[in-house]
Amino acid sequence: MGNRPQPLPALTLFRNGHDTAAIASILKISEAEALKQLSRERSAHLGLSNPYATNSRPAVAGSAPRQVRRVAYAGRG
Repeated sequence: MGNRPQPLPALTLFRNGHDTAAIASILKISEAEALKQLSRERSAHLGLSNPYATNSRPAVAGSAPRQVRRVAYAGRG
């Protein structure tokens, strides 16, 4: 059994001069996912919380929908 080389972390690739498009291509993920991964790794490296942490509180079922108000602007009669 051979050891497969592990892909470089997005933060390492970024610090080596790659942009998010190049990181996405190297890691075979979308650019949006590359940016999220880069942000998570940077935050972990700096000891900060995950900027993409999920909200643990579910939406309240049966709550009233948000009211939409029309705003007057030029051209609307």
